[in-house]
Amino acid sequence: MSMTSNSTATGNRETSVQDIVRPAPVSAAQVLADEAAHNGGAFEAEGAYAGAFGRTLFDDRSSEDGSLTIVFPAERIGDIPSQSLMHIISQPDGHEYIATVTAGPFCEPDGLSATAPQLVVTAVRGHRSMPRHHGRLQATIIGEKTSKGIIPARLRPRPNSPVHLVSSSDVSSILNLSGEIRLGLLNGHDDVQICVDSKKKSVLPRHSAHIGTTGGGKSTGVGRAIYEFQKAGICVIVFDVEGEYTALNKATDNAEMGEVLSQRGLREDGVANTHVYRLVGTAAANEGHPSSHEFTLQFDQISPFAFAEIMDLSDPQNERLIQTYEIAKQLMRELEIFPTKADERGVLDIDEFDSGWPRMKLEDLRYLISGIIAIAEQTSEGEPQFRASQFYGHWDKAKKRICSYFGGGEASQETDKKSKDKPEKLRISHPISWKALMAKISRLQRLQIFDRGTQHAIDYKTMLAAGRVNIIDLSDVENMDVRNLAIAEMLRGFLAQQQVAYDAAVKAETTPLMTNVIIEEAHEFLSARRIQKMPTLRDQLMKIAKRGRKRYLGLTFVTQSPNDLPDDVLGLVNNWIVYKVDEATIRRLKSYIPNSDDSLWGLVRSLGPGQALVSFTHMRRPVIGAIDPSPAQLLMTE
Repeated sequence: MSMTSNSTATGNRETSVQDIVRPAPVSAAQVLADEAAHNGGAFEAEGAYAGAFGRTLFDDRSSEDGSLTIVFPAERIGDIPSQSLMHIISQPDGHEYIATVTAGPFCEPDGLSATAPQLVVTAVRGHRSMPRHHGRLQATIIGEKTSKGIIPARLRPRPNSPVHLVSSSDVSSILNLSGEIRLGLLNGHDDVQICVDSKKKSVLPRHSAHIGTTGGGKSTGVGRAIYEFQKAGICVIVFDVEGEYTALNKATDNAEMGEVLSQRGLREDGVANTHVYRLVGTAAANEGHPSSHEFTLQFDQISPFAFAEIMDLSDPQNERLIQTYEIAKQLMRELEIFPTKADERGVLDIDEFDSGWPRMKLEDLRYLISGIIAIAEQTSEGEPQFRASQFYGHWDKAKKRICSYFGGGEASQETDKKSKDKPEKLRISHPISWKALMAKISRLQRLQIFDRGTQHAIDYKTMLAAGRVNIIDLSDVENMDVRNLAIAEMLRGFLAQQQVAYDAAVKAETTPLMTNVIIEEAHEFLSARRIQKMPTLRDQLMKIAKRGRKRYLGLTFVTQSPNDLPDDVLGLVNNWIVYKVDEATIRRLKSYIPNSDDSLWGLVRSLGPGQALVSFTHMRRPVIGAIDPSPAQLLMTE
């Protein structure tokens, strides 16, 4: 006898399911409702459980310290965005914890595995039936909440403890995101701003890094930072190698940026008090800027050892440079160029690993090197024709100094009248190496960027002022050695002036000037490949970084190639804004950014333009945020 799903056999007769299973009468439902009302109404959680969205689960053998599993009803899954903060009240001990979502939320069926055959078959066959299910997430404990604030957690929440979502108004205070410098919005919380307190010495004087691939939003994020720094009264110096920031004085004309700004309640606006500087003889990226200045490099401000490293001189060339430098110092003393009687006391304080010999010019070296080559090859007895040198017109004295230095003595070039012997041969070896050094210095000098007079000298005192933005336009400097020489000299000058300003503030018992130096394309200046061969420059940078931080001068490194930066530089960084980067960069940065768990790096892998991982020293943990775009105009080169 055949049977169908809608019938059953009883004797010789088929009875339908509807004849056996009948709907409950309406009166039965009313009886249950009356009974519930009589006993206090529908169930409502009490005490710590009131208003909770979920509960903690038991730990198992796969559990990890600081991490726990939370389950909650399916209807609450849409209420828990990534990075949500949770307040857990452990029961029955009453300890309170703050935790954050690090994985999930996920959907799980009640009482079944997510891969149970009946669920798989139902889905594959296209049926619309949905089993009862719940939400699950993994959370990481940030700390324990006490009357004194949030402290490191000593214990774990007990199983079945209630879990509450932290309101947006409390998220900022828990994560320490407050301050007057706005960077952007916290992902998942459109009403929570990521901010920095410029008044805390423990934050901005610490060094920072903006890291991200091309197109990730790095430049517009830097533009926003400059705008906010200026409003906060911070002095900003930007080494702009592409000329992107030379139009910051104007409001942005980018429609897409304008739309994002409008959505966030912000407006297009130019950066106030901007001033653009460029090397003499180079073209301006923005010819229409109202405050544009030319500057020249001063050779006497650059350590000869750093100069040799930046110019990538070979060991023989480096040795010959130092030899020429020593002869120049002796000749300057003899000609009373430096030191004069008034300078004698300060001579012992000169550190040539930090700066050059006062009043020495690059043309002075060319003059002497040309003379040394002529003497070695005995090709000319005439004076080198470098009229811009301070030594020009004093060839007799210069020649004696050269001969004396290389072992011939003052009389070595004169024939002994009694013996009629040949003059003593000077120990000037390898003229080819001298010529190679001469070629490099001449090529640099032809750019005419050194020692061009006091009218183009860098006025560090004027540049370092509260709320002033100094943009160093290096976009027309194609020679990377020249660019690096300019950055090295100016960094030293800024630190020296910052020291003066800091000492004056301490003496006057006022707040010191806060200064931030932004180095674009930092990997070109501080290449890991070259920095190992540049110990003097590396030591100078480390000194600037350590001394500057204590004197309210912070460095900001901007790069799309952080793997080209040496460990020494990355180790200086305390504040990070990391846009989308590749896997190799993530592996390297993990060891430098504190409290950054795998869940955060998982989000970094899929960041969109303008999104970034933000980690500053004052924050309780790194966060993912949507960085505000620049309100000012950028001359985009990407």
